[in-house]
Amino acid sequence: LGTTCSLVGAWVEDEKGGRVEILKNEEGYLTTPSYVVFSDDDILLGDNAKAQCVIYPKGTVVDFKRLIGRRYSDQSLHI
Repeated sequence: LGTTCSLVGAWVEDEKGGRVEILKNEEGYLTTPSYVVFSDDDILLGDNAKAQCVIYPKGTVVDFKRLIGRRYSDQSLHI
């Protein structure tokens, strides 16, 4: 989980015991922008969300990592 981009990894068993394999997103990239957009009828993630955030600014969540440990009542979170 990153402030601007995130990676997704999965544990894969192999002959040496196992390893973490970083998975590609729908666009074929290893990194995905840390954006989520809640639109009227859909939830968008990554590049799709980043492209639509101007249309749905109030339904956009970015910089997740900065939210960890904060309270919803913290006024600095509400723009």
